[in-house]
Amino acid sequence: MTVSSTTTRRSAGGDGSNDTFSYNFKIFDDDDITVIIRTDSTGAETTKTKTTHYTVTGVGSASGGNVVFTSGNIPASGETVVLLRTTARTQLTDYVANDPFPAATHEDALDKLTFIVQELEEQIGRSLKVSQTNVIATSEFTADATARANKILGFDGSGDLTVSEGKVDTVTVSASGLSAGATPTASATYTGATGALAIALGIPAGATGATGPAGGGVADIVDDTTPQLGGDLDMNGKDIVTTSNADIELNPNGTGKTVLKGNTNPGTMVFNCESNSHGQTVKAQPHSASVTNTLTLPPGGDGELVSTVATQTLTNKSIAASQLTGALPALDGSSLTGISAGATGGGSDQIFYENGQNVTADYTITNGKNAMSAGPITINSGVTVTVGSGETYTVV
Repeated sequence: MTVSSTTTRRSAGGDGSNDTFSYNFKIFDDDDITVIIRTDSTGAETTKTKTTHYTVTGVGSASGGNVVFTSGNIPASGETVVLLRTTARTQLTDYVANDPFPAATHEDALDKLTFIVQELEEQIGRSLKVSQTNVIATSEFTADATARANKILGFDGSGDLTVSEGKVDTVTVSASGLSAGATPTASATYTGATGALAIALGIPAGATGATGPAGGGVADIVDDTTPQLGGDLDMNGKDIVTTSNADIELNPNGTGKTVLKGNTNPGTMVFNCESNSHGQTVKAQPHSASVTNTLTLPPGGDGELVSTVATQTLTNKSIAASQLTGALPALDGSSLTGISAGATGGGSDQIFYENGQNVTADYTITNGKNAMSAGPITINSGVTVTVGSGETYTVV
């Protein structure tokens, strides 16, 4: 036969129920096919055994045949079946002088040689090679297995293959761009023949924070003196804290403001007590109020804002009448400027009521009321005192 196909392998996925997998190349013996099961998740490969795990049909057929797995050995889902033609590297055709020269036997021998060449080519195709224009002076290692143990395969100063003469203990990697302007570092330490790497991020720990990946976050940012956020900062239920009684300062630029934005509720600020068990809340008006106000703190010395639920003293303050709602408390005039304190006298005497002597502006006695003054009283020229019907004004 002629050999027009270069196919030497076939692969298909298992499903836990299909036991038959076809191959589409010729083999001369059922030992000329290798069956490998590859676990997709790990890459682990297991070479199966003929008769124990599978049987082969189609030996000698140009179109191929099937590999049939035995009960209990059917490839599962997540496994890949790989069928490789691996022709025996032997020559079993024997020609005797003066005997017949059968064409079929001769062709099988030539086909077998062709199959072996194809399989070698397939193996070479899965190996590392340099391009046709590159030259490696030597690919042989003078170091034996003991000398090569725990070494690294690489290239020497001439570009030829070599193994390193020293064991790699530590690899230091510099990383950039993890945050704006930051230059953190990381170290990767080789821990032995297992090839494990111990990674330690070069980010310092804070007084209350954790270090690198063990704590799940960064405690301090000390290398970046001008950090910038690329998006919103989610506090994830945590606080911004300081040490050594340090302040937390918010410093908007120029005419910028510190804004507490609202979400489903108006913007709110809470001032807690030192035990964080009580708090006073400052809250913006709701959207429905449609107002924008400015609250300016008073100048001068220390003071307090006036509360509607506490007793406090107002000094030199003016309150518009429109701001006074509800019933006023009883007043005796003792703390109000411009209102007579009542009867006075020497010591603790309360004998004398004093009033002025000149009426300098028009005045009308309140309707339904009487009035009295201690005389003499002078009503200035052009000034009118009006006493209504049924009312009296008496000068004593």
